[in-house]
Amino acid sequence: MVVTAYDWEGSWADLHEARRVLRLQRQYARMRLLGSVQAALPSGVYFAQAASGEGPVKIGYSGDPAKRLVLFQIGSPVLLAIWAVMPGQPADERRLHEEFAAFRLWGEWFQPADPILALMAEHEV
Repeated sequence: MVVTAYDWEGSWADLHEARRVLRLQRQYARMRLLGSVQAALPSGVYFAQAASGEGPVKIGYSGDPAKRLVLFQIGSPVLLAIWAVMPGQPADERRLHEEFAAFRLWGEWFQPADPILALMAEHEV
């Protein structure tokens, strides 16, 4: 059911809250689907980006990348996906952060520069 302002009999605050809850329910359903699809990812250095394949790239390390995806998906306004996982340890993640420092946006997020995209293509899941 789609809720529009013309159908709504409550206050504007109630309308915004109802739409927010519907968005969260849809996002949670997508996260569950994505988590089940990517449940078999190996541990290592992962490369995450919007599911559309656009925007910044997160380079991180995890023993369970699919579980980590669900955690940082919560704070993202767009659906995220893990596009690549390469064998490695936290030291390899730090090395990549140093290597790609020129492309860093903030924290573990980097511009989708050609060297990063090439490495992602090598280890695509």
